[in-house]
Amino acid sequence: MVYYVPPQCCDQFSTLYDKDGNIICAPDGGITGQGDGRGSDFFAERKNKKLIWQDTGER
Repeated sequence: MVYYVPPQCCDQFSTLYDKDGNIICAPDGGITGQGDGRGSDFFAERKNKKLIWQDTGER
């Protein structure tokens, strides 16, 4: 199980965490949009996705 946290802005990395909260990689985002280069296969290999929380931006 991993947790994907999307980037907050276009030039920031996303973050992929393991079940213990340790950072695995940044699969996308940053200036190039390609992340840190360590999780390039994340989006192609992911399966059994489950949304656990979404910020609707409403207050």
